[in-house]
Amino acid sequence: MTTPDPTKVAADLRQRILSREFEPGHVLPREDDLASQLGVNRSTVRRAYRLLREQHLVEPRKNRGTVVLDPTGRDRLTRSAIERDARGYYLQSGGRRHQLLHHYGVQLGEAPPDVAHLLNIEPGAEVVIRDRTLGQPRNLAEGRNHDQPMILSTTYLPGWVAEEVPAVKKADPGPGGIYDRIEETLGGPLAWHMIVTAELATAETSKRLSIARTSAVLRQQRVTSLPDGRPVEVLDQRVSGDKFEIDHPIPRADSAAWPRTDGS
Repeated sequence: MTTPDPTKVAADLRQRILSREFEPGHVLPREDDLASQLGVNRSTVRRAYRLLREQHLVEPRKNRGTVVLDPTGRDRLTRSAIERDARGYYLQSGGRRHQLLHHYGVQLGEAPPDVAHLLNIEPGAEVVIRDRTLGQPRNLAEGRNHDQPMILSTTYLPGWVAEEVPAVKKADPGPGGIYDRIEETLGGPLAWHMIVTAELATAETSKRLSIARTSAVLRQQRVTSLPDGRPVEVLDQRVSGDKFEIDHPIPRADSAAWPRTDGS
């Protein structure tokens, strides 16, 4: 084993990331595996990965490894499958995994009219509201002197769900979160679909995301439904349009299957 300058290892990986050989979301080899491939010490690879983290090109993810980020600095709103870990279901994206910065608690209130429509309830009907801000916490080692709010995330659950699944009204609904509690009580598997729209930042959005009032905002509304089609939750999220981009695969339909068999 040799011990070359870790900056050279980091520079090679950086070039492969910038050239898109390693796309955002790609998982780099484990430290031991890459060290063996390169014939270097594991400590060299560990320092190289640390340099890439400081350049905001990669990020360690629990149960996944070292994941490549988008070198443009934008986070991707990748439309991929719902995944699951020890904390429950989540939608994996190609960007950073954002952390909870502030939880505004669980309260009862009225859903916005468009959310009430998605929940198939009457306008003004009482719902359970779970409101929080996600982002990147203060980290001097990575050059962040203060928290960076990135996502406003508000969950709305209709009153009938709260009555049948009381745990959704708790700040901590237990292992697996509200989705596990809903599936355990009302039956699963749950299904999801997403609606994405654009709007200008409101005064509240501007303040909580620290962006200008003239900023474009992407709004994602993820609707959760039971097997019988009844909606049980709307996750309403807002992100700054200059910090996120939408990226998703476009699958071929059966009519576009390859190779063609119709002779055309």
